[in-house]
Amino acid sequence: MKISLRNNFENVELTNNNQIEAVKKTAELLAIDLGASYQEIVSGLFAREAVSDTDVGEGVVINHAYSSDVKEPVLFVVSFDHEIGWNYPDVTPVDTIIAIVLPVSFQDHNFVQSVRDNVRLKIETGETFTDVRIDSANNAELDDNLNTFLLHPALA
Repeated sequence: MKISLRNNFENVELTNNNQIEAVKKTAELLAIDLGASYQEIVSGLFAREAVSDTDVGEGVVINHAYSSDVKEPVLFVVSFDHEIGWNYPDVTPVDTIIAIVLPVSFQDHNFVQSVRDNVRLKIETGETFTDVRIDSANNAELDDNLNTFLLHPALA
């Protein structure tokens, strides 16, 4: 299974550079792009943050939400113009959210964890998410590189 990269939002500005504002802005961008319910997406993203840490290292967090308005998993990359203090009070500097919107009926409960584990493993071995984005000359190449970076070969 491949994730469809729908949007790559870069240098997103926030009024307040904090985790709450970043999650709200991410949900807003996703809802607008998908024509989906903002409330459904923002609630899902905040619920996930409440369950456990979404930080995977190198300034990247991976979060997900379910939406009744999508038919297949959709990936969004949101990078901010400034670092955000994440996981208060520990305050991990974060500048990128990888957000996955899944159909409500999506049954693979290990999918997001597999993506998260694969990204952590690649970061631990020195491959960085930033390098993948910078080295991509066009959107199709970025799609391929992100899928390679995000997905374990067994999922691709």
